[in-house]
Amino acid sequence: MTATHKKTLVWGGGSCLKLTLPYLSRIERQPDYIFEDGDVPALIQDLMPETNPKLAAAAAAADAYVICIGGNHGYRRFELSTLFENTYKLKPLQLIHPTAYICPTAALASPIMVMPMAVIHSYALIGRDCMLNTSSVVEHECRIGDGVHVMGSAVLAGRVTVESYSTIGTNATILPDL
Repeated sequence: MTATHKKTLVWGGGSCLKLTLPYLSRIERQPDYIFEDGDVPALIQDLMPETNPKLAAAAAAADAYVICIGGNHGYRRFELSTLFENTYKLKPLQLIHPTAYICPTAALASPIMVMPMAVIHSYALIGRDCMLNTSSVVEHECRIGDGVHVMGSAVLAGRVTVESYSTIGTNATILPDL
């Protein structure tokens, strides 16, 4: 597959998709196939190749995926990622804004979305399917589980642990050992 033929499957729309478009463009991708849940999320068994031929055809033509759903939908991001990687054999995209600072000692799982001016400091560990919004700060030695959304300008002080699928609200300050 040549660079000009890379196709991207996108799950989600709305504001999160709008925010993701510049990231995709920066890595020479576009949202080639867009799917999203309606008012009620589809069951994973309804998204399998044998039950959803439209999704199966799009996945067969794509080589990577991105999930554009934020807020308190961390578990949904995680289950969709698992489906796309294990069933459809698509690779996850890491979308990291060029103004974000990520310390070389930090460890980030993929997929992840890191917005402008976010900071991930020394020895922080960030799980898969996380979103770190604009100007959020994850200080030294924090442990962030899978599917966590750290909203804009939230600060996690050093040595904070955040359980999987949590949402940290805008402008929140989270201290260690609470």
